[in-house]
Amino acid sequence: MESILDPKWKCSECGLVHDDEGDAHDCCRPEVTEGYECPLCGAFFEYEEEAFACCGYDPEGPLPLPTREELEDAGQQRLAL
Repeated sequence: MESILDPKWKCSECGLVHDDEGDAHDCCRPEVTEGYECPLCGAFFEYEEEAFACCGYDPEGPLPLPTREELEDAGQQRLAL
């Protein structure tokens, strides 16, 4: 099965999840874990199937609507530019 989610990298020291593998290595050398985030809650999993199963996300279905917090955060980021 072709991956739908973009892989993420989790630092072994601080647990922060990064979009870029290089950023993860720079943050907490030497060990990072590649995996996927649940598209709904952001929980980190080693396998994409586990990320989909976490909150019952259906990759074939419609995209989830952003939460109020995500909309607020996006608005605050826009205002900061």
